Amino acid sequence: MDDALEVTNIEEVANHDVKAVEYFFKKKCPEISKPASPTTLGKEMTIFAARLSARRHGISQVKIKGKLAGAVGNCNAHLSAYPSIEPHDYMARLFYAIIVFNTILIDFDRDIWGFISLAYLSRRTIWC
Repeated sequence: MDDALEVTNIEEVANHDVKAVEYFFKKKCPEISKPASPTTLGKEMTIFAARLSARRHGISQVKIKGKLAGAVGNCNAHLSAYPSIEPHDYMARLFYAIIVFNTILIDFDRDIWGFISLAYLSRRTIWC
């Protein structure tokens, strides 16, 4: 009950019910901030290079399969070629590996744009 009264008192000052609850929670639950550990651009680039290298290796390990010759149109062809018909599972593995690779690239792009927007990185013209 005391908490509700406190929210009501805050609301009278803030003149907004949602903000009153927000201020109440900020007062009751102080944030525990942990200082960020320092890093370097080289370390960040190395992490992305290692992640991309691992995914590239995963992509190269996918065995591309397929039927190179023979009839495919009738039931007799399927019965005689039964063991060699590929269910295309390799395509799912390949496409998923590419999706993960692209996700890493998106993370990289976001980090670089974040560094640029915080002015950690900038562009300059180099005359040759």
